Amino acid sequence: FRDGWVDDPLYRAGFGLRRALDRSLEQRVLEKADMVISATETIDRWFVDRYRHLISDKHTVIINGFDPADFEQGFAADHKHGEAMRVVYTGALSGSRSGIPFLQALRAALSSGDVPVGGIEVELCGYIGADAQALARRIPGVSVHGMLPHREAVARMRSANVLLLVGSQKSPDALTGKLYEYIAARRPILALTPDG
Repeated sequence: FRDGWVDDPLYRAGFGLRRALDRSLEQRVLEKADMVISATETIDRWFVDRYRHLISDKHTVIINGFDPADFEQGFAADHKHGEAMRVVYTGALSGSRSGIPFLQALRAALSSGDVPVGGIEVELCGYIGADAQALARRIPGVSVHGMLPHREAVARMRSANVLLLVGSQKSPDALTGKLYEYIAARRPILALTPDG
């Protein structure tokens, strides 16, 4: 599991019949599994706390990572004075990981002149929620690219001046797999995360 299931704070099915069905499916999957592998200790703990009787001897954690072959090409040159700073985000921006605070701060910095129009380009690549898309389209220099093939997303990471990482307010101890690819891209990371 790269993400939790019903206990995951980002789970969106709500309550009632859908949640009961998902809980039943979750139990069946864990019951039938030869091994339950989670990407973080937190996710592993969610399953062990709820299903210790089913998985006590068949669970482990294998931490996320990256494929070094994806990052063998050269890297972007450092930002030069007078060029627009390129900020790239890859992944999902929605719910408690919306990116709205970043976009609001950028809009304010552009409006006040603290950041000159044309001085920054922001590329949002991946699933971008409707609220973030609507705001992004009203900010000069911000573009929304939607889902991209992995190779193209990696190329954008490697060519960025800064990579944007947005943490979840509902799951502050979640460790996104994106972080590992960002580290492999060897670009500075601007991380917007909850306290702690």
